[in-house]
Amino acid sequence: QGLLLADPSSTAGAPAALPPPAAIDKARVRAEHLDVDLNTSAAEFSGHVHMVEKGSVITSDTMTVYTTPKEGATAPAAGTLADAVITKMIARGQVVIKTENATARADEAVYEPGSGLLTLSGRDTILAGESATVRGHHMVISRKEGHLTAEGKAPERVKVVWTPQPRRP
Repeated sequence: QGLLLADPSSTAGAPAALPPPAAIDKARVRAEHLDVDLNTSAAEFSGHVHMVEKGSVITSDTMTVYTTPKEGATAPAAGTLADAVITKMIARGQVVIKTENATARADEAVYEPGSGLLTLSGRDTILAGESATVRGHHMVISRKEGHLTAEGKAPERVKVVWTPQPRRP
């Protein structure tokens, strides 16, 4: 178990439970609108965005997904994104990210899969788990290194609440 595990008290307004593993082998997005720019390899989803990708459920007002062709593939033509790799995702507005072991809320979330960095920012950014809740204005989570940095914004400071776990005999 890690430090930040799912917090049952933070489920109000959160997306539904994660789908079974067989359903999350691809990035799946639902939204009211999609605008794709093939020149920049960017897709902008807007309106009640709901994305399921590698065990995470992300909801937001908008989400921009940047891609690049897989190594050895040519630039994807319209409608053929099978050879594309996600290089960056930016979610904005009422962002909720739910994984098996944590829930995050922010005004903006930027994820770069190559580096494994997730940057959360906004007025009341929260990362909640079973054993701890962290609040701040700006957080950077390194998923590869298991590291979290949090910053407040004057006059607010970073706040952390730990919930002791029962000791095992």
